[in-house]
Amino acid sequence: MDSVIRIWSIGYENSKMTLKLRSELRGHNKEINSIALSKDDNFIASSSADRTLKIFNPNSKECIHSINLLIPPMEIACEIKAIEFSSNYLYTLENSGKQAYVSKWQLKKELIHMDTRKVTDCQGTTFSVTNELIGIGTCNGDVIILNDKMRVIKENKKVHYLPVTSICKVHLRNLMMSVSFDSKCIINEIEWQNKYTFIFGCSILLFTLIFIYFLSL
Repeated sequence: MDSVIRIWSIGYENSKMTLKLRSELRGHNKEINSIALSKDDNFIASSSADRTLKIFNPNSKECIHSINLLIPPMEIACEIKAIEFSSNYLYTLENSGKQAYVSKWQLKKELIHMDTRKVTDCQGTTFSVTNELIGIGTCNGDVIILNDKMRVIKENKKVHYLPVTSICKVHLRNLMMSVSFDSKCIINEIEWQNKYTFIFGCSILLFTLIFIYFLSL
């Protein structure tokens, strides 16, 4: 492991896949532990053992944002464990001591800190972000699911007996899948608890039925 981000071009030659080094992004002074590409391919976010979060422009190779991550309000130094982009935001999973936090960032001309929430009293190991859900795995084998407001909607304790290594949402289904060093793949059902979304959806359905009824008269 080193402190350099390398971007490779993938090609094929004689039916074999080839890799060609395209560019290198430099800025960290310790090994990099997480990296993520934005949905529009315009930004690369990275975190390092130097406890910094950096944003790079992959085309110009410039580091356009760099911050030392401190958890508010006590400004506690922490280590970024993982980074993920949604369509509109950047999320970071951080560990400080035995506690795990999730932070939400908005990336415009500046990197704007939106919110930080403590998730659990054990270290986070991995997480996955979609536009509406955040799934987090922990070193205790727990699976924690947050909504887009970063509020816990479900917490499954000890679903694995070893640390969770990977987690992801099953598309088009209300399921979160987790994998662990215990060699088990667990499907976690998500109990959607946003009653306002449910009420709004029912109201739209009722309005549509009334509208169709009057059109048929």
